[in-house]
Amino acid sequence: KLTRILQPSLGGNAKTAIICNITPAAIHADESHSTLRFAGRAKSVVNNATVNEVLSDAALLKRQQKEI
Repeated sequence: KLTRILQPSLGGNAKTAIICNITPAAIHADESHSTLRFAGRAKSVVNNATVNEVLSDAALLKRQQKEI
């Protein structure tokens, strides 16, 4: 569930850091195992972080006119 909820935030044009915590307590072994599986999936996400370009209205209009 957590992977699906965070999916839009994990990929794309952003730098992402995730900290996963587990406990050695036997009573929480299932939750800790689930957290480790999530961390394994999260580390395989590849991002291509780039600086977003901010254009003036005139520059944006000029770019769109070139595309037409």
